[in-house]
Amino acid sequence: YMSSLLKMDGLTTRLENYVALANKRMLGIEELPKGSAEIFKHLLIHGESQRGSMAQVIRAGERTTTKVVQALLKREFLGTPSPKGPIHLRFPAHMASYVFPDLMPVLSINETIPAKRKAGRPKKEAI
Repeated sequence: YMSSLLKMDGLTTRLENYVALANKRMLGIEELPKGSAEIFKHLLIHGESQRGSMAQVIRAGERTTTKVVQALLKREFLGTPSPKGPIHLRFPAHMASYVFPDLMPVLSINETIPAKRKAGRPKKEAI
């Protein structure tokens, strides 16, 4: 059931398309740094990877690679357990809605998924 929703066979293509659409400013978000698609695909296939290995993935120098990784971390496309730790791919809601269209509805950048209500009694209104 889940494999039909995730459609794993076309996932790398959908990641590439997402980056292409973002870079044409068709998604209402800032352009993604050059090399983003390659990093996304590498992390999708290999899972968590060391930051230093991304220079080979995007064929760039260490300084450029650091800037690209930092930009993707800041925008929450990548995650890390520590400031110098390995990185992994994340799927913010906006990205996930394009990459997994049958799993999540397509969201515009201005839409958000409603937050869960905190448990407990509702606060009494002040009179």
